[in-house]
Amino acid sequence: STVSRAISCMSWIPQGASSKSIAKPEASDQYLATDERNIVGRALDSESDSENEFVVTEDVDFLFVAGKVNSRKEEFSLYVMVYDCDKDRMFQRQDIPMAQPPLHLTWLDFKSYDERGSYAAVCSMLPHIEIFDLDRCLDLRAAVILGGPIDRENLYNPPDQGGSWRSGLMAGSHTQSVLCCDWNKNQRNVMATGSADTTVKLWDLETAECANTLRLHKSEVLRMKWHPQDKCMLLTSGLTDKTAVLTRADRDGEHVKFDVESSIETIQWIPHLPSMFAVGTSDGLCKVYDTKKPGKPLYMFQAHDNAECSVITFNQHIPGLMASGSNDKSISLWDVRKGHKLVVNRTLGVGEVFALEFNMNNPYLLVGGGSAAEELVWTIQDDIKDCGFEIGSA
Repeated sequence: STVSRAISCMSWIPQGASSKSIAKPEASDQYLATDERNIVGRALDSESDSENEFVVTEDVDFLFVAGKVNSRKEEFSLYVMVYDCDKDRMFQRQDIPMAQPPLHLTWLDFKSYDERGSYAAVCSMLPHIEIFDLDRCLDLRAAVILGGPIDRENLYNPPDQGGSWRSGLMAGSHTQSVLCCDWNKNQRNVMATGSADTTVKLWDLETAECANTLRLHKSEVLRMKWHPQDKCMLLTSGLTDKTAVLTRADRDGEHVKFDVESSIETIQWIPHLPSMFAVGTSDGLCKVYDTKKPGKPLYMFQAHDNAECSVITFNQHIPGLMASGSNDKSISLWDVRKGHKLVVNRTLGVGEVFALEFNMNNPYLLVGGGSAAEELVWTIQDDIKDCGFEIGSA
């Protein structure tokens, strides 16, 4: 359904990955500080009169980056929040207005082979990907842009008739909106993107150039995920072709297709079962596949009744713990160690659920967002304490 305000996408930032304070703009960037929407570092419940109260974070703090949409006011932003686990409260660290609504994002640390930072790559209705430095303050410009118009003064011009930017694009650029992206943490200079132009592209972040274009789907590419251990294995799914594709990036796009028989809303690897992945479908199902046994799913279950299974996420530290979210406005925790067992189902005020992710450092934190445009950090420890889960690592 169409919503006017929403959190459209979000991702945790690993502990210690961001600088403790964010850099002020260079002298040439000082005019950016006058942007009224760019208020950095204010507590959500603060009554402070200062609009320049910067948050200094510690390595133990929990940060996440999210995209927010307000279609009614045509305001779109990328912002970073700090979560204080002890006091169960959030502070805003950074807010970057965007020209187009953010559709999807991925966090990455790649600055160069020898240097790390904290960045967010953001997909929107544009044919290029914008990568923002999350350690800079009040700088509205993307640090890196992948693809898009040759004339950088025309980055935000509307498409040609028919929804494409077929003229004046950089070599290797997508020609329609970029719908998804994923950074390869095991091959740090590589990012994958999927587009409404039906292609998957692999980008070299060192050169900001397209290294390969893969044609794997008959419809728009909506979701993608690199394997958590194998740097060459990429999962993708189409918007309407009802197909998941497993690709070997080191073998010139050699791939295997999985017929899901329903529209795929979300796709995820299962971290403790490295040959297996799960998809959530438009008819509320969660289907689990084994890449060693291409064909029908190993098993499936109804994750949400009469609604979509919009997003799923697996806990990296607790084998068999899965969370799912839906447009029925509920979030469920599942025990999938042997088949499936519902642990708890809750409606927690995020509206239709668009984003959901377990924290990579704390096994008990789950972040979520959706059509209510309100952030959720759910501490799940009490909810799973009687389920016999064991803490491990993927």
